Amino acid sequence: MRAGRGREPQMDMSAEDAAAIVGRLYAAGLAAWVDGGWGVDALVRRQTRPHDDLDLVVRLEEVPAVERELAALGYERAGGGPPMSFESVDPEGRQVDVHPIAPDGAYLKRDETFWYYALDGLRGRGAIAGRAVDCLTAAAQVIGHADYELDEDDLHDLRLLRPPPDVLAAAGAQGELEPLGGGTGRTWRCGGLVFKPVDFAPEVVTWQGEILGAVRAADVRVAPPRLAGDWIVMPYLEGRHEAGRWLDVIEAGRRLHAALPQARPPAVDNAWETGDRVAWGELAYPAVDDLLAALEPVDEAPALIHGDLTGNVLFHDTLPPAVIDFAPYFRPPTYAAAIVVADAVCWEGAPESLLDAVPRQFLLRALVYRGVTSLEFGGDGRVELDLARRIAAG
Repeated sequence: MRAGRGREPQMDMSAEDAAAIVGRLYAAGLAAWVDGGWGVDALVRRQTRPHDDLDLVVRLEEVPAVERELAALGYERAGGGPPMSFESVDPEGRQVDVHPIAPDGAYLKRDETFWYYALDGLRGRGAIAGRAVDCLTAAAQVIGHADYELDEDDLHDLRLLRPPPDVLAAAGAQGELEPLGGGTGRTWRCGGLVFKPVDFAPEVVTWQGEILGAVRAADVRVAPPRLAGDWIVMPYLEGRHEAGRWLDVIEAGRRLHAALPQARPPAVDNAWETGDRVAWGELAYPAVDDLLAALEPVDEAPALIHGDLTGNVLFHDTLPPAVIDFAPYFRPPTYAAAIVVADAVCWEGAPESLLDAVPRQFLLRALVYRGVTSLEFGGDGRVELDLARRIAAG
């Protein structure tokens, strides 16, 4: 059996096949980070081009177990071998390229030199065929494109990973690109501007720019977005995320909501929208039927809110808080506060006493929202939904 692009037979790696392989490794308790072309599309959360293979970064000590799981799916080693990279191919010609790394990120290449994967570059999160996967961050994948001649696929991938020169020029950016943390790992700063890829309809970006551009408030800062090609451009706001300041995050959201107009956001179709609609009883979702039965009407008028304040409020020693990455919903403002509380308890180690900061019915909706969104992205939503069920039963 042969490996490589000239193998016979040859079959591209579909999204479903890639998700099945990664899912099997995760089910076996093994670590695997998606790299290469599928690593880029995992960050984008959609397939943007055909893929000849699936590139996986794995732990060197787990290679025997990885090979056992691949063999169970019909894959046999067809080239290379640990501690270096190796290729496994199935009878139909699908190929998995495995890159083993040592605990410090060292990867022994075929020429017997070392390449080092930065450990913080293994923090990427994405999705393939709706399944949540670990992958390399955009910055790590950009670095990975630096030591060989680029073909058309590589150039395609780089345009998805970082803003290209024509976008930077159109936006008037000056300075060196540097990656920013958070989100899907594809946000970049260049001087006084921030760039994010457009992952929804351009008219939504235009609408957000108009709404946030009209905010006139001395006690909160915002960053109105605009378009530059396939990228969103926003002013860079000084500040930092500070752990544990959950009530201050809620207060920053309150200030923003007070400054926003009474406007309904444009309709979108994504996992977050699905989670929100389920949480408000507007969409059936059998996996949470028991929780939906526990929902009761709330007595608070809807308004335009930011539904993802967690991690998106930046504090500064002398400036008002900055609220970034606007996630607009037309819901009661207490719902936004409840999402912050749910996130804090489920993800940030907050004490459960914080749950008393918001009414129970809003908290249930917030937890259903987060849990269903996780399910839609291929996660299990267990932490959020287990807490919701405990609250509903209490």
